[in-house]
This record gives sequence, C-alpha cells and structure tokens, in this order.
Amino acid sequence: MGVRNDDPYEKVLVLNIDDLDKISAYLDVAIPEYFSKKNIKKEDIVTPDLSIAVPLIEAMRYTSHKTELREMFTNLLGASMNKEVSGEHPAFVEIIKQMSPLDAKSLEFIQENGQTAIPLCDIRWQKKSNVIWNGFSLIRFIREGSFLYRHFVNTYIEGYSEIDITVSFENLNRLGLIKIHDDMQVERELYRCFENSSFILEYQDRMRQHPDSSQYEIALLPVAAEITELGKAFSKICLSDI
Repeated sequence: MGVRNDDPYEKVLVLNIDDLDKISAYLDVAIPEYFSKKNIKKEDIVTPDLSIAVPLIEAMRYTSHKTELREMFTNLLGASMNKEVSGEHPAFVEIIKQMSPLDAKSLEFIQENGQTAIPLCDIRWQKKSNVIWNGFSLIRFIREGSFLYRHFVNTYIEGYSEIDITVSFENLNRLGLIKIHDDMQVERELYRCFENSSFILEYQDRMRQHPDSSQYEIALLPVAAEITELGKAFSKICLSDI
C-alpha cells in the first residue's frame, strides 16, 4: 500500500530522494551569482576543500529550506572556492547546522551594532537594597538571592520575542560565536531600556504577590555579551549579505 500524498513521512522520503538534485540545481545558480557579486576572477576560482564541500552539501539536505542557513552555506562554499579568501574552516559547517534563522539574525545584529559589547541583564529575586545605580530603580550591584532568569536580552528583531532572542544569544554563546560575560558591563545608559521591558515589569508584578515581597525584590544585574574572534571569522565568511 502506498503512502498518502499528505503523509508527513512520505514528504521526508521524497525530500531525501530528490534533495541532492535540487541542491545541485540551486548551487549551479547560486555559486556563479556569488562569484559575480564578489567580483571573483575566473582564474581565482579553485576546487573547494572537500572537508568543507562534502559535509556542507550533505547538511544542506536537511537545512536548505531555511533561507538564512542556505545562504550561509552558499557563502561558505563560495569562499572555499576563492583562492584569494582565507579564514574558512570545516567547523563552520557544523556551526551552521546547529543554528536557527534567528541565530543568524542575532549574530548579524551583534556584528553590525557598532558597540564593543551588547547589554544583557540577569533577573534576580534578592533582599532589598539601597545600593543602586544613580538614576535607576532596578539595577543592583549586590548579588544576594536567586536567579529568576539569566542573560536576558532586551532588543528588537522583527518577528521574534525577547525570550526567543535571549535563547538565541545563549546558543551563540554555546557555539563560541559570542561570549557572555557575567563580570562585564557596558555604558550605563544602555541598560535603561531594561527597566521598561514588559517582560521584566510582568515579573515584578508577579513577585509582588510573593510572601517574602516585604523583604525581597526583583533586581537586575548588568552583564554583557561580545562577539568572539571565532564569531568575527565566521561572520566575515558566512554572513555576507544574508
């Protein structure tokens, strides 16, 4: 008995049978376009490093339906075929495989932000303290209590929530593309937006009902994230014009 056309399993089978032809057809167009866009001379085009090309094409079988990942793979393959480019690394294939489209957008945001580091905050439930940053109501230096949420990112990327972006930053940190520093802060004014975050204000309202709310409070501890050298190299090769 055949599998129904609307059966998800059949769709997976068809994808695995047909995907190499589809990927080949895509690359037949995308790679020349890459060479043209980068003004790469014909004499500078070389056979790609097989340690990059083979796992890359295999990985595209499962990720090429996601535009951002497909374009990162294209940039990586194109760079590996340009003898004038250095810095491409076989590990970049594995990194892209473990990224989401949002991860690509988050890394691009960090790279293009123009700051040396990005402000993040830890949200804590701790004893009330008068030791605050001048002009701020929630930022604290003292670290006494328990974490409610780590490395919260209060920025905007269209179509995604603050929680989505925070998880994305954590994954980029795990992959070594950025480093989240618990002992680093950036310019104070860059943390002001956290005190107006709807997510944090909702947390504050919820914790006011806690039995210990007369002695404890929501506090924000400033931390920061910055792109690593690996992240810079990866971005230069893979994020170009995604």
